Amino acid sequence: MLEISLIFLNFCLIIALFREIKSLKQKVYEISFQKELLTKQLIKELKSNLYVISAISSGIEMNLEYNKLNKETLIKSLKDISSNIKTFENKVKCLEKKLFE
Repeated sequence: MLEISLIFLNFCLIIALFREIKSLKQKVYEISFQKELLTKQLIKELKSNLYVISAISSGIEMNLEYNKLNKETLIKSLKDISSNIKTFENKVKCLEKKLFE
């Protein structure tokens, strides 16, 4: 009788263990999915920021070709590029925190 009770207890423990493993697998999947979404969001924002920087750079280049760019305009454009990069760096840091929590 004792052996049957031990077998039943072991069987119950195995079932509980499998349930816990299933729960942990689900949590890992959810975390992976969240990381994937955050990574996609980061890439999307990176592309957007690169387009902005590219547009500003093209404007600078075109104005330099036609000698229409004065010092203030150049400084303003470079500050725009710099602020755009800093904004993106801040977003990356924020998303890194979310990814590695």
